[in-house]
Amino acid sequence: MNAEMSECSICKGPLDVKRHPETGEVYWDQGENAQPINDGQCCVKCNVNVVLPKRLELMRKGRMH
Repeated sequence: MNAEMSECSICKGPLDVKRHPETGEVYWDQGENAQPINDGQCCVKCNVNVVLPKRLELMRKGRMH
């Protein structure tokens, strides 16, 4: 994984590693889609607190495609 993909494009913190609850095996480490904030990936915290509220705002305004 390259350095750009390992940090949140919003807060610059680490991207979350998602693991299977029973095996502990990593199944995703590439972050969440940061659109419409930017073209990068973001951590779960920024996804919940920044990205999703912005998407809802845009949906209410009829601008989400």
